[in-house]
Amino acid sequence: MFETILFNAVKALSSGFEMVFAFILLSRFFQKKYENPWGQRLAFFLSAGTVFILQEVGYAGEVKAIAEILWILCISFVLYDGKKRDRVVFLFAFSILLALSDILSAFILSWVRERAPFLTGDSFFFRLLNFEMPYLIELAAVLLLSMFIRRRSEHIAFRYWMLLLAVPAIAIVTLTVFQFALESIPDNREVHTYIYISAAGLLFITVLVFALFSKLQNQLTISRDNREMKMQLELQRQSAEKMENAYNHTRALRHDLKNHLRALSGMLQSGNTDDALAYMQTMQSDLEDATYFAVTGNTAVDAILNEKLLTAQRQETNLRFDAVSLKATKAKPMDLCIILSNALDNALEACQKIPDVQMRTVTLKIREESDFLLLSVQNPVAEPPKKHGNSFLSDKKDRENHGIGLRSIRSTAEKYNGEVLAECENNVFTLLVRLYF
Repeated sequence: MFETILFNAVKALSSGFEMVFAFILLSRFFQKKYENPWGQRLAFFLSAGTVFILQEVGYAGEVKAIAEILWILCISFVLYDGKKRDRVVFLFAFSILLALSDILSAFILSWVRERAPFLTGDSFFFRLLNFEMPYLIELAAVLLLSMFIRRRSEHIAFRYWMLLLAVPAIAIVTLTVFQFALESIPDNREVHTYIYISAAGLLFITVLVFALFSKLQNQLTISRDNREMKMQLELQRQSAEKMENAYNHTRALRHDLKNHLRALSGMLQSGNTDDALAYMQTMQSDLEDATYFAVTGNTAVDAILNEKLLTAQRQETNLRFDAVSLKATKAKPMDLCIILSNALDNALEACQKIPDVQMRTVTLKIREESDFLLLSVQNPVAEPPKKHGNSFLSDKKDRENHGIGLRSIRSTAEKYNGEVLAECENNVFTLLVRLYF
């Protein structure tokens, strides 16, 4: 009687284990949509209750697994942010995890029974072990996956994720063949030992592949961070150099202003109006190059905006600013410089491809509230860029090294749990960046 009560209690508690594992992996793959935990709690109790009912009425096989996967799919859409393809990867990975745990459990139990004949199928301990073994394997697998999987890994292509998940999928097929061989050759201990060693080796290779993938992922992250750091340092160097040149140029012009005025006065008095006009145009160009506009009140940001303004003037592009004061902004100046510099570079580059100079207009808008900062860059394009999923493809040949600017913007926005939205309508490209404080 006591054993029956204990066994049923363990079964009841175990019904929620797989959903606990699913929620752990969901938190590794995706960001939560809501801070309030009650939505997750309700989803967990409903899904775990469904699994428990199916288990008690005798649907502990494929029906229970399908119900779990459908629940996980709904939960991933309702409670978590992420791309559709990432949800496919997650469901594929979780399905493989369920199948692999069942097959490995059968292997382990076969091995135990061969070496412990007293464990009959009717014994309490064997029934308990038979029921709990898949969950123990799932727990170990979830802990390993939690170590290997990094949530924000956009730099890993979707096809590589699918190739990675093909490794455990092939392992499942191979282990199924091994299990069939164990049942077909029941009395050959030498063959059984070979099969167990092969299964252990296959499992080791699977774990090793995930470990190498994690190492590669870390190396790619470090490489990307190094590229972005070099770009940031180069950006700082160029901005400081141009500000210094503009300052020295302004000082020189102010120092020579009296001489310029005397020269102009002499030309006009002698009637050389053409020479005076040409001289004034040269002075005007020099003054424009040396003029410094205080757009936002933030020194670092204004240095970038003035630099881009000069670039726009040289390529005959109208650059408009509609910005609030950023003197007291909560965003770091360097992060703002990274976003604005890359966004304006892309916009000015797109304008250069438009033959009609009158159409070349770039508009930058900056709005700040107490809890967020919104930056918007809008520019015309000669041809709408091609779109792949939620991203726009570069039209340059070397796409691997191009597009770093947009990746830097996204990476910087992630520091503030922000978002980056890009759209193109009627040959007008708009980039929106929202930073949350």
